[in-house]
Amino acid sequence: MCDVGQSASTQSTPGQVARRPGAPTSGVQTCCPDVAEFKKATRPADYFGFDDKTDMVDTGTDPYWVPAAKAKTAPSDKLTRDGAVWLSVEKGQTAKCIIDFTNNLTCISNCTYETRPGGKVTVVTSSIAADRAVFEIRGDNAGDATVVVRCNGQDKGWVHVACHERLTFSVGMCEVNQTITTGTGAAARSSLTLPRPTMNVAQYQSFFDDCYRAACIKVNITALPRYDLSATTNLAAGGGFFDANGQMESPGYRSRMATGIYPVTDAIDSAVRRAHPGYDKYLYLMIPPGARQSGTGYLNGFARGIGGNYAIFFNDDAGTYSTAAHEFGHTIGLRHPNDSNGTGQYPAHLRAGDTNVAANDVLNLMGYGNPRNQRKELRYKQWKAASGR
Repeated sequence: MCDVGQSASTQSTPGQVARRPGAPTSGVQTCCPDVAEFKKATRPADYFGFDDKTDMVDTGTDPYWVPAAKAKTAPSDKLTRDGAVWLSVEKGQTAKCIIDFTNNLTCISNCTYETRPGGKVTVVTSSIAADRAVFEIRGDNAGDATVVVRCNGQDKGWVHVACHERLTFSVGMCEVNQTITTGTGAAARSSLTLPRPTMNVAQYQSFFDDCYRAACIKVNITALPRYDLSATTNLAAGGGFFDANGQMESPGYRSRMATGIYPVTDAIDSAVRRAHPGYDKYLYLMIPPGARQSGTGYLNGFARGIGGNYAIFFNDDAGTYSTAAHEFGHTIGLRHPNDSNGTGQYPAHLRAGDTNVAANDVLNLMGYGNPRNQRKELRYKQWKAASGR
């Protein structure tokens, strides 16, 4: 498991090994752990990214810990599906890792931790207790490395580490609605055309932090004042923007995108940018006026193109934070697992079919797995793809 922490005082030279203070430095060691297995922390905030899917064991391929006594060598191809895990770490920061051993041995202090190649990350040993070792990995320079647990001259386990420079995005988020005034004088009454959403920016911020920390991306969300559409825009059911049921039903919305939807959302984005300039990306929330019908598919949101400057989302339920984070992902270049143009963002076993749900990765942020409010995961190739890294 991994945890962000501060560097300890003992560190290795890049490409060399880190040894526990006071551990033997010479002599033949007669016992070794059979295997070192890396575990995931229980709290997402305790690490940057932890990916146990990219190198998940392939049928017919021995995971490196089975059989335990088998001689092991960390592969030069870090995408070998041997069951090793990927860890991400931000340059200049540290990720604390805990590895478990198959045997409770008093000589675990004989283990060393080697980085291959050097210069990307530094390993700092912090403590060894019972059948586990705790150490820190500091990101030194952007790039990939493998940290190998060694004992008695043999590889005993490994974790691959991706070090990234931090990317920071400022995002303006606002509700879109329409104020309609009826009556005149003392009898004048104003009301909103659309239901009023819950705009709790702190909850959006927390969800985005959970998702994008894995890619060493910081998204700073600012709540913008509500934007009022003019009364000339028809938001009524069947008015061209929403469908006859007052929703964004699938697949009917596709026929309205170019003529009834994009012109409205482009105008919204243009007006908000003029009023509140300076943000990298903009997110807009509109709640449809009609109720959802059971057994019907709906568009929850869309981005104005992969790498575009804005996205809009239409739901205000338990999955709204995931929808917002998903659509923001499109604005920084992330694609669906079933996107034929996105094969470089997913290994073959993590791609999806027509449903956009990857069988081996149902909680990927960019897929359509359920429950939506639990979709937060980003994998190694997605870390790399974000904003063209």
